[in-house]
Amino acid sequence: MQTSDKRASQNITLDFDFFSFLKFIYESKFFILRFIIVFGIISVVYNFAFRTIVYSSTVKIHPVNSSSTSAVPQSLSRVLSIAGGAPTGTSGKNTKNLAIINSRQFIDGFIAERNIAKYLLAVDYYDSKLQTLYFKEKLFDPITGEIKKELINKEMLYKKFTQLLSVSPDLKSDIVNVSVRYISPFAASDIANWLVEDLNQYLASKAVVKAQRNVDFLKSTVKTNQKNYFELSNLYNALTLQEIKKLMLAKDSTEYAYEIIDPAFPVMAKVSPKRLRDSILGTMMGGIIALFILIFQRIALAYRNQYSAES
Repeated sequence: MQTSDKRASQNITLDFDFFSFLKFIYESKFFILRFIIVFGIISVVYNFAFRTIVYSSTVKIHPVNSSSTSAVPQSLSRVLSIAGGAPTGTSGKNTKNLAIINSRQFIDGFIAERNIAKYLLAVDYYDSKLQTLYFKEKLFDPITGEIKKELINKEMLYKKFTQLLSVSPDLKSDIVNVSVRYISPFAASDIANWLVEDLNQYLASKAVVKAQRNVDFLKSTVKTNQKNYFELSNLYNALTLQEIKKLMLAKDSTEYAYEIIDPAFPVMAKVSPKRLRDSILGTMMGGIIALFILIFQRIALAYRNQYSAES
């Protein structure tokens, strides 16, 4: 049985002729043409009628270099390390801050604070002529201007928002591009600017808590350790000056961690879909599928002729 199968496969290989196959393809040109036309029409209709235009807006930011931590004495740094407040390098701090912008806690708070949920779940379509977003009545409450609370799912909101967000740091210049993709260029620019603004506020509030914790820790250390009272008292005074600078910067500066080099603005040029390119690819896919069908048809025909000849 194995010998006959082997002989059959050898006969099929020997009988295959490339030029005869090309002739077979040529004879089936109308079959291929029909596939190309059908797939071309479907691709054009889908890309030009059903795919939503997406715009992108980018804000360029640069990490703020603070020299206050460098002035902290080495002995003070050892004490701060006990409290968990030891200064870190600029590069490591910047990496940590960029990780925060993608964190679940920050994004959940940002969505709730800025009422972003309606942009993620309740949008129906965007009218580019009127530059207006329209929301689905079943999901959106026009009186309160918010999405219906029973429909809010934090996990879904987080996934949808991270799909819109793109953070790309430039290691050479330290500039970070924060981009937001959305069906409205105005909403995309607003969300990008809000994101950087809230990130600075979030990091500033954390810095205030951390500075106050360091002050309280060292203050209690001075009181409990009477042997090194004068040394710790000097360290406490030095720390107080540094922490006061941090508190003033965190409370008064709107660009605490990141300076906005170029704010986001509405960009009217769409980033997707590439309708012409995708339509051409869809048309080509029709021809490729037709060729595969013909190849399998040719193989099946060869097997059928071989078995019928043996029988």
